[in-house]
Amino acid sequence: MRVLFTSHLFYDEPGYSGGSWINALMDLLKDIKGIDVGIIYPSYSRNEPYCANGISYFPVKIRLNPFIKIKHTFCTSAQLVKDDNTVKKYVEYFKPDIIQMFGLETIVSSIVKCITTVPVVVHIQGICEPCLKAWFPKGFTKYNVWNRYPFKQRLLRKTIVDKYYRFRNLTKIEKDNYRCYHYYLGRTQWDKDMSLKNSPNRKYYVCNEVIRSDFYEQTWHKREGLRLVSINNGELYKGFDTILLAAHSLTKKGISFVWDVYGISANAPIIKIVEEILGYSFNENNVRFNGKKTASELAKELSSATFYVHPSHVDNSPNSLCEAQIVGTPTVSTYIGGIPSLVKDGVTGYLFDDGDFEQLSNIIAGKYMLDDELTNISLKAKHVASLRHDRSGIVENLLKTYQKIILDFNEYTDK
Repeated sequence: MRVLFTSHLFYDEPGYSGGSWINALMDLLKDIKGIDVGIIYPSYSRNEPYCANGISYFPVKIRLNPFIKIKHTFCTSAQLVKDDNTVKKYVEYFKPDIIQMFGLETIVSSIVKCITTVPVVVHIQGICEPCLKAWFPKGFTKYNVWNRYPFKQRLLRKTIVDKYYRFRNLTKIEKDNYRCYHYYLGRTQWDKDMSLKNSPNRKYYVCNEVIRSDFYEQTWHKREGLRLVSINNGELYKGFDTILLAAHSLTKKGISFVWDVYGISANAPIIKIVEEILGYSFNENNVRFNGKKTASELAKELSSATFYVHPSHVDNSPNSLCEAQIVGTPTVSTYIGGIPSLVKDGVTGYLFDDGDFEQLSNIIAGKYMLDDELTNISLKAKHVASLRHDRSGIVENLLKTYQKIILDFNEYTDK
């Protein structure tokens, strides 16, 4: 079987570190006898196919002339370039039996819908429309956020507000593309429902995700004191406001704790903006921002945390939450999106209502000294996550799903 992935990630750019779930899956598939794996992706530097570590890479060159750069920056244009012929050429050259697409809002996804000779299955990740609606949490507006950015970032259109307008364009693209694809892979009840809403005639298959190997190798142990860990990429809808307000509530309760946030550094402009709007200081409420860390470093940090806290205002199946569960770290997460499919409240973790920082604070304050309960939560979460993210089971299920989709596609095209 020849499997061709499509991705929006820039694999050959300096400092690239994304796509862990895609990379982990490709690494598993390429080692199976009889499976050939390729990936189409956008690139600023390459325009010729190449092979590395048993995988065929097909870069789609993004050609940015000065006019396109200016338009992309100042007109919040979502699409940089469309190169239909290059993608079609790669498909004809690789001759895949199936194409697995990551991201419906991408340059490549808008082109692949023209491919009619090969079945295309969409791997649902996040869903743009709910993210757009949650972009500015309660108390945050486009104006009061944009107005607090440094002048240079406003001038160069590098604020979260500008990103919002670009993301709005991507949301339109995703919505249009949903209607063009028939097969979908998902993991939660939420993404199953959303795929049906956006593509009423779709066929949906369950496929869990492989996570980074470092997290399979660590095990949580209860430590003294209270230490919270969150992983946040810097978007407001990921719950910065909830972190600060819950931390302030814990501080008022007189509880000694530290809250480590990874993925963003303390000098990021959004940190100061959140503080100004809410009127509290992260530092004065024991919240520390530690920047980006490797998978190995994050796994170790999770193994020594009292709780992993996931306060996002919208999410489907966040990898960071799944990684915490497989380590066995007790999790406290917002009851939104696909998360109830991952966490059973009081059994494999704790859930709180979106934005309810007092409920979050009360859960942390009321549970952190219950050693036996947390140990039980940890063991059950690790067991459930180990089954969900079992690598051999995922690959076996995925290959069977590929066969079903190929058979269904061939039967349909033969009619």
